[in-house]
Amino acid sequence: MQGKVEKSHLFIRQCTGCIFSAMSGAAVMPYLLKFENEGVGLEHSVLEITKQGSGLDAILAICLTELAFGFIFAAGDLAGGIKKGLLEVIMGGAFGTLWGGLAGIFLEQEHESTLRTFAVFSGGSLGLLGLTKIGYPRGGPLACFLGTFICCCIWRQKKMHMENLSRHLTILWYLFQPLLFGIIGSRIDLNTVDWNIILQTILCFTISISVRMCASFSMLCLSEEMTTSEKLFVVLAWLPKGTVQAALGPVILETAINSRHGAEMESMGYNVLCIATTVALLASIIGALALLIFGRRLLSK
Repeated sequence: MQGKVEKSHLFIRQCTGCIFSAMSGAAVMPYLLKFENEGVGLEHSVLEITKQGSGLDAILAICLTELAFGFIFAAGDLAGGIKKGLLEVIMGGAFGTLWGGLAGIFLEQEHESTLRTFAVFSGGSLGLLGLTKIGYPRGGPLACFLGTFICCCIWRQKKMHMENLSRHLTILWYLFQPLLFGIIGSRIDLNTVDWNIILQTILCFTISISVRMCASFSMLCLSEEMTTSEKLFVVLAWLPKGTVQAALGPVILETAINSRHGAEMESMGYNVLCIATTVALLASIIGALALLIFGRRLLSK
């Protein structure tokens, strides 16, 4: 029994690390659209690299988190946990690939951007609600991210104009952002927060974000086309977090409460939620300020 508890703790740490690390493309999208409209950052596809990098990072983080979730709530059965996690990933990935591929193939240039916006919004909503209804709730975020990523990639391959679609999705983000972050905010009680965990989170965040910035810049140095300032811009644009943390941060706590896994699991779920909230606040503020102050200066027309 003790071994099973220790394994659950191990997978909770893995889950926390994945939630901790995920970038947020939605948080930087308004800045990227602004720079794109100004005609900066287009020469070496800097803005596209930023968008696609953050999207792929979020998808990878969600997949690994789903695998961890599967074991955490599988009563310590390693084989059953891996199977459950893989099913969550497969169902979410399959549905996202299906609706994203269909939307990308059948919606052509002549279709209004409003229709494409509706396809993205309805496909993501159907993935979140439908997979929850059939028993794969944690596959919903993956379906939403992956489907949107696939259909937008197909539309870009067709040389379709994406400006209006991006603008419409940004408006929807502004409308639903308070609801998303309100979910995690409503769960936080400052009277019960373990401030030692918050301080440890800030320390881990400082160390990890420093290492990540150095690693990202080093990898970008492999490209001879991008200038040093453009590489610095990409590094700064990959700082913000928020969407994945808000979507997955409360999952362990809510699942533990609904499934009655006990006070210990609820306590760990609450700690994960506090960590996700702290990381989202720190990274979104620092990233937004960095792009606001230095973003335009680092890009060239």
